[in-house]
Amino acid sequence: MRRRRSFFAIFVLCLTLPAVAGADGTLTAATGPGNAITFAGPDGRAVSHLDPGTYTVNVGDTSNRRDFTLRGPGVSEHTGFEPTGDHTWTVGLKDGWYRYYDAAFEPDFHGEFSVGSPPAVTLKGHVDDAAIAFTKADGSRVTHLDPGTYSIAVEDTTERNNFRLIGPGAEEHTQVVRPSAYTWTLTLTDGTYSFYSERHPELHGTFTVGSPAQARQRFLHGIVGPDFAITSSTTTGSRW
Repeated sequence: MRRRRSFFAIFVLCLTLPAVAGADGTLTAATGPGNAITFAGPDGRAVSHLDPGTYTVNVGDTSNRRDFTLRGPGVSEHTGFEPTGDHTWTVGLKDGWYRYYDAAFEPDFHGEFSVGSPPAVTLKGHVDDAAIAFTKADGSRVTHLDPGTYSIAVEDTTERNNFRLIGPGAEEHTQVVRPSAYTWTLTLTDGTYSFYSERHPELHGTFTVGSPAQARQRFLHGIVGPDFAITSSTTTGSRW
């Protein structure tokens, strides 16, 4: 009897372990029309970790009200809302955190997975109804960082604001919907970075990385999508 129980426990454990796929494989994703979003490895199990490498992602989008978005270091792909059908993406995944979600219902339908060995989370972004902050692990405000790759834990606790981080080579944001938590892996280079709420731009801040150069020309940038976020910024990433 004891041997049977031990065998059964091991069998159940094997069934419930998350998928850890090797590099250069095929991944399968699906969204709509039911209340589900999936992202699975070759064995059909939900992906929680992948090795760095090149992957083929086969996406089935069966609803004209839903989409499938995949974002992370070096990757920004989405199916869009109106068309339905199958999509095939070839993506290069590298060390870091990635997120997949349905942009129309992101708080309900989303998932995260890691690739390789992401850097430890040492920075934190936070936004609520009345304030926005970007801090180090010890709670001190970020004013300057060395160039490098960072993992950032972002806590969006409000339906009234979002958290956008923008600067040289980086553009990430939460949405103005229900509260959500994110982990971003970003490579920050010499320059000035800004963080702010799109709905209430008086909630904002800036920090520098490395040795920022003085901009000789001034440009304005408009950014929209692939979800329901839209913003405009200057060359330094500040809101205008």
